[in-house]
Amino acid sequence: MNETPFSTSDAPAAPSTTLKKKGLPTWGWILIILLVMGPVGLVAMSIVAAVAIPRLLAARMEANEARIQHDTEAIILAIQSYVGIEGEYPDSLTDLVRPDKSGAQYLNSDRVPKDPWGREYLYALPGEFAPEALVYTFGADGQPGGEVESEDLVFSVD
Repeated sequence: MNETPFSTSDAPAAPSTTLKKKGLPTWGWILIILLVMGPVGLVAMSIVAAVAIPRLLAARMEANEARIQHDTEAIILAIQSYVGIEGEYPDSLTDLVRPDKSGAQYLNSDRVPKDPWGREYLYALPGEFAPEALVYTFGADGQPGGEVESEDLVFSVD
């Protein structure tokens, strides 16, 4: 007969308590990581912002300038067509979108486009400020004068 030297009732009991881990608890490690990585992350975000923000502003300015160029070219062509057919300059830019007797419009739109800042383009008849008609915008600030985004952009109708 094959007997085991100990019966199951004679086996030593397993310890009922768990051993404590040495070192920091999990929340301690998380706190250390946050304390070390927080400033590093802040510096990294500052560097990214220092590079990205000027580029984003420059891209926005380029897009605004391209839009203004497109809008004013369309308005100037419409004014030139108006002068060619009517024999005089329109009194205002709204004359370019108002259908004439035949139902045609000089500016192919329901309304005169607005500048990138949501204001209407300005129009001056020949002789008001210059010998030729002008289409212009005062820029981002909406005030005469200014620099960078607030610079006045003036286009003449030749």
